[in-house]
Amino acid sequence: MTSMAAYIVRHRISVIAVWAVLLAVCVVFAPKLSDVTRGGGFNLPDSESYLASSVLQEEFGQSYGHTVQLLFHRPSMTVGDPVFREQVEEMVEEVMRLPGTARSVTFYGTGLPDLVSPDGTATYALITFAGTEEEVQKQIPAIRELASGYEGMEINVIGGPAFDHDLEETSWQDLRTAEAYGLPVVALILLLVFGSLVAAVLPALLGGVSVTTTLAALYLIGHWTAVSVFVLNVVTMLGDRKSTRLNSSHIPLSRMPSSA
Repeated sequence: MTSMAAYIVRHRISVIAVWAVLLAVCVVFAPKLSDVTRGGGFNLPDSESYLASSVLQEEFGQSYGHTVQLLFHRPSMTVGDPVFREQVEEMVEEVMRLPGTARSVTFYGTGLPDLVSPDGTATYALITFAGTEEEVQKQIPAIRELASGYEGMEINVIGGPAFDHDLEETSWQDLRTAEAYGLPVVALILLLVFGSLVAAVLPALLGGVSVTTTLAALYLIGHWTAVSVFVLNVVTMLGDRKSTRLNSSHIPLSRMPSSA
């Protein structure tokens, strides 16, 4: 560490320049990490549940990650009402026009009583998509937009793809909320501990640089292997921890408690 520190001091201008260029490049790619991350990631390839899901997809075109469920509910009508049926079939037809759709299953097409609630005021349709699970998840916003256009009919978009899509969105929102509240608090604590604006900015700057470069590296890695959406929270957590450790390791001795 002593040798490395001495080298950095001797070549400080070059080191800062290299990091500045690297940071400028990483700033472009870091925000794109959400394009390659994926929700889910809870399946074990060798588990019986995963094998069963694979068989359902291959033999029947139904699986957790490829099937979107549309739940229709209208308290003032039953599924036998012509208006109810018309809206269900119209909605299903609109969804089937989206890219990647493979097949649909409804009560009106099959007559299966299991697709209807006991009081007859609700039913659900199964929409199966081809392609990857990530491609299916990208269709969720479009499906929900279509569902919002039916007055009097409550349409909920549920199922595996919807859950994984919401999981990813929630993770991003939590990350933005945590940073919005956490960074000002950390900056204030650093300023109070160090008593100097320059000294307080340095740990926060290093933490920010480490997080940005890591997110950019994960974006590139995400093109070759699966990257869970939870890496967003883990990376920022470790970056904040690094800033805190830098903070505590650079407190002047005069500021340390006497018991230390």
